[in-house]
Amino acid sequence: MNITEKILARRYALAFLNVYSSFLKEADFKGMCLLSSYFCERRQACFLMRVSLLDEGVKLKALDAIRNIFKLPPCFNKLFSLLIEHKRSIILSDVFDELCNEYKKRNKIITFEVAATEIFSEEQKNIIEKFLHKATQETVLCSYVEDMSLIAGIRLQSNAYLWETSVKDRLHRIRTTFKR
Repeated sequence: MNITEKILARRYALAFLNVYSSFLKEADFKGMCLLSSYFCERRQACFLMRVSLLDEGVKLKALDAIRNIFKLPPCFNKLFSLLIEHKRSIILSDVFDELCNEYKKRNKIITFEVAATEIFSEEQKNIIEKFLHKATQETVLCSYVEDMSLIAGIRLQSNAYLWETSVKDRLHRIRTTFKR
């Protein structure tokens, strides 16, 4: 993607949120982010939306079906319609990526990936999420993954923050100290 497409995607996302953000709920935010990943993994589907042989009605029907799968409100059909009409369906994944980023910024939401060598209980997850909320003063959404390379530890990572305490991290610090 070039810089022009990135700017266009951001403009479409901002315009959409300026009009419809008051109608969106947290579940819609999660659906937007899932749809962003879906379009990113299936860029060929976005490309097919540009094929002029396909009727616009067929394209919109397909996108409406996708919207329903991700449980997004009907207001997204207006965005789909606009992108198809302007022949910009190729930037669908970028628009949804920008929608997620802007929605997070406006609603002070930060997402963390929590990696550990074992699966956490719900009580442990609550403790982690309270810690992150207190540390960032933002709404925290976490995804949890198992990472055996940490060797008895935990890593909390977002785009802006990283907390790690693990044997792997300690070994890395020791190795760095000896290299100096």
